[in-house]
Amino acid sequence: MMRPPATHDRLAPGAHCRITEEQWALALEKHEPLHQWGSAFLVDDGPQVRAFLRDVSGEGRHTAWCFDDARSARARDGVAQVEALEIALAKLISAEMDRGSASPAEQAAVEAARGAYVQAAEGLYAELLVIGKPPAE
Repeated sequence: MMRPPATHDRLAPGAHCRITEEQWALALEKHEPLHQWGSAFLVDDGPQVRAFLRDVSGEGRHTAWCFDDARSARARDGVAQVEALEIALAKLISAEMDRGSASPAEQAAVEAARGAYVQAAEGLYAELLVIGKPPAE
């Protein structure tokens, strides 16, 4: 007998629901993430982007989202921006490793690039992973 799909597999665009730890883990195994940041990951299902957040507080508030068209587009654009910053950071680190050392200016450039990358990724996930309507811009 076939089990019906999990609730999070049937979410309408713009909806969210609580999921279990097991559902979060199964979603991570089942999908190739578009992007992952900590215990949250995004999946591009074609028309919509879905998100899965594992609550690390111990309170079990794991959540799944199915973004509407606008938030799906924002997720894709945001991931592209984060990945561009990640590539820039990787190039700076690689160049430093190739040289075997770094000047204070080069070290500052790496730290600035690292900060920009972390800020962009954390900002994107904070923007997307909200319950209810996102804050007005």
